[in-house]
Amino acid sequence: MSSCKPSSLTINDVVVNQDSNGRYCLNDLHRAAVASGINARTKEPGKFLSSPQIVALVHELTATLGDTQILGIAPVESIRGGPNQGTYVCRTLVFRYAAWVSAAFELKVYKVFEDYVDGRLVPTTPSFPVPKSLAEALRLAADLADKVEAKDRQLVAQKPAVEFLDRFVEAKSTKGLREVAKVLGLKEKDFVARLVDDGVMFRQSGRLLPSAEYQHRGYFEVKTGETRGYVYAQVRFTPAGIAWAAKRYAIPAEPGSPSSAHRLPMAPS
Repeated sequence: MSSCKPSSLTINDVVVNQDSNGRYCLNDLHRAAVASGINARTKEPGKFLSSPQIVALVHELTATLGDTQILGIAPVESIRGGPNQGTYVCRTLVFRYAAWVSAAFELKVYKVFEDYVDGRLVPTTPSFPVPKSLAEALRLAADLADKVEAKDRQLVAQKPAVEFLDRFVEAKSTKGLREVAKVLGLKEKDFVARLVDDGVMFRQSGRLLPSAEYQHRGYFEVKTGETRGYVYAQVRFTPAGIAWAAKRYAIPAEPGSPSSAHRLPMAPS
């Protein structure tokens, strides 16, 4: 699995992280584009990557060993879960995404890259506290111990929710989007938007369908039928899909809140 480099570029005050293979986080670029004033929904990464022109470009990059492919690195890779979650793309796709957003954003991205290549821009590097004295080291150790203790308390508080998830998955039945969203503590509309944004699902002729990758993983079950000449498709999460969605999308419940017994915790990092 890829891990992020400590050095990153900044566009519109948004840090654009890179993975260990030098690819750039498309989700960070999207946030930078939103910071420039564009409509977040119309320029979602999922819509960009699913457009026919970009699908063809990715295919061409792969077939001709273009860009990062010369090193055997895929031009696009999605990291599922963990602190580096996101979709990472090669530089060619960075520029294509910037141009897809707007001419102004494209120019800004080009300028940042030019400054970086010419040495006028030093990538941001996360700073970590280094104790300069024994007293400071002891204080940092105490803070760390407090955080560990707080984490332990959180796990105890979340135990009912974890047990609820186990029962929910062990039911061996499929669940609809609305029911899964409710269990995860999300509004159905927001849940669907995130699934589409992450490329997990897509819209086709007004219908919401799972991407082939996630259906092949066994996360979804699609039932089709016909009523009065109208063909419909019903998408449901499988138990494996429910468990996966809980780890990735669940909103942690506040300990002691009325709904905490039926709200799932975030997966431990």
